[in-house]
Amino acid sequence: MTTDTLASPPCAPQCDVPSLPPVVVGALMRLYRTRAGLSGQQAADIIGTSSSRIGALEQARAPISATTAAALLGAYGAPDREVQEARALLTHPGHQHSLDGFAPSEAWVEALQASARYALVYSAGPLPASLLPLTDKPALAAPGRRPASSHRCRTVLLLHESVLERTPDGLSRLIRLAEDGAITMHLVPEPLPEPVSLLAEFTCTAWGWDGSNAQRLRRQVYVARHLIQAQGGVLNGPAATGQRQLMEEAVRRALPSPWSLRQLRQAAHAQQQSSTAASGSRAARPAAPAQASTRDRRARRSA
Repeated sequence: MTTDTLASPPCAPQCDVPSLPPVVVGALMRLYRTRAGLSGQQAADIIGTSSSRIGALEQARAPISATTAAALLGAYGAPDREVQEARALLTHPGHQHSLDGFAPSEAWVEALQASARYALVYSAGPLPASLLPLTDKPALAAPGRRPASSHRCRTVLLLHESVLERTPDGLSRLIRLAEDGAITMHLVPEPLPEPVSLLAEFTCTAWGWDGSNAQRLRRQVYVARHLIQAQGGVLNGPAATGQRQLMEEAVRRALPSPWSLRQLRQAAHAQQQSSTAASGSRAARPAAPAQASTRDRRARRSA
């Protein structure tokens, strides 16, 4: 990814919504620091600063340079792809609320989920694992270190009712997570006006929060993938108005969780029965006659 792909017009510098690049890069730095099992002070020692400064960088409460972000991510063992993407995001000028050419990998989405108190996911199409902020994987840590504690956000998954007809891959895992209380699932019975394949809203911890609705809106970051687009984007602030309205409408139409979970269980069970029946049908077919051995063919010719 190059800075040329981030072509959205910059916002005014006095905007009270945090610029998007520091928010997402800060979240990524926190994810890889946690994976490496490093404390804030240990990370601070890498670049000769304080632990409070590291916290401010990770929460987008202080400006961060591309050089500092790259140095920390490299020290944490982040892949070169994420390091270069972070550089590109931070070197793009202006106060940005839309990263239209940025298709976040699983690591970026996991970073946003880890930095969020709350997540909403709406899917009207397939459920790509790389874009679902859902994980039941244990926290990773460097050899010889204890895994660092990670924040668990509350995740609400909104599935369009059409998923009952095609039972997407991973549905059984999602049902298990819902049964364990790790996520809450709702079916959305009506099509929404925009053909969104996947839309996730993360209410991040960046910039602090005084509990007000205005602060909540400033903290929301959206990851979108559309059915008619090859790539989605990441948005917040004024640029995310349409996504926020779409999510609010999906929440308004969502059906109760117990009923939705029951319908999803039935769909998964029907899919399993269908697969079992298909396997049984293939097994019941008569086997093709075996080819006669060379010895048998010679015996028949002699007779």
